[in-house]
Amino acid sequence: MTPITPLSDIYSFGVVLVLLLFGEVPHSRPLLRVVDKITDTKMLLQRLDHQAGSWGCAEAAVMQRLAVQCLQLHNEHRPSADEVLHQLTLVCSHERSKDSMEEIIHLRGVCR
Repeated sequence: MTPITPLSDIYSFGVVLVLLLFGEVPHSRPLLRVVDKITDTKMLLQRLDHQAGSWGCAEAAVMQRLAVQCLQLHNEHRPSADEVLHQLTLVCSHERSKDSMEEIIHLRGVCR
């Protein structure tokens, strides 16, 4: 059994990213395979949960790649919390994506 470490939380965060991006977490297949198979922009935009707000194409692609990194099966292949924070900061540095993130957080009931 793999020990619980801060990188275990990173995996969980990857699951949350998938939920925010796609509106559901697929349970029928390994999650990493499902998310990693979204290989082009058109496919990514078709799969996004548009009820959660509007995603810029670049921001969605960065978030999808971050989710893939977080969902790696082995802890040593996942990014650190600092690396995740850096990626999120880059996404939120664009005013449009910052508004989208706030809208998603509000719609998902995280902040009331």
